[in-house]
Amino acid sequence: MKRILLPLLLNLLWLNPASAETEYQLQRWQNPVSTGGYVQDIPAMLQRAVTRDSWELETAADGTWLARLNNYKGYTVEVEVARQAQALQLSLLSSRCDCKIDQAKIDSWLIRLRRNIALEVTKAARDESLRQKLKAKY
Repeated sequence: MKRILLPLLLNLLWLNPASAETEYQLQRWQNPVSTGGYVQDIPAMLQRAVTRDSWELETAADGTWLARLNNYKGYTVEVEVARQAQALQLSLLSSRCDCKIDQAKIDSWLIRLRRNIALEVTKAARDESLRQKLKAKY
């Protein structure tokens, strides 16, 4: 009985995290990017992040921006970037294509956009840390 239960239990434990991880990877662009108070000029930071991969940025309202990928490989993708407390949240508004829509491509572009935003926040945090270190040293 132990010979059957142990492999069965190990298989169940091994399969559950894998399925949860796959689901997380499909929607990981939706996770908010924490600004942590390091970014003082969010519009300028967003402009640097979106232009890295041919996105365009427009100011939509107070605390929200519209990032658009125009006619990239036949796709037009619009994303809202909203400021929430100390985080930035991405929301897909629309995606259009002259061809059959490949959601995996759109998800990969959104993940890359989120990564670019997170990179800019990381650079701002690094710069702030260096400023604090220099203040304390001198």
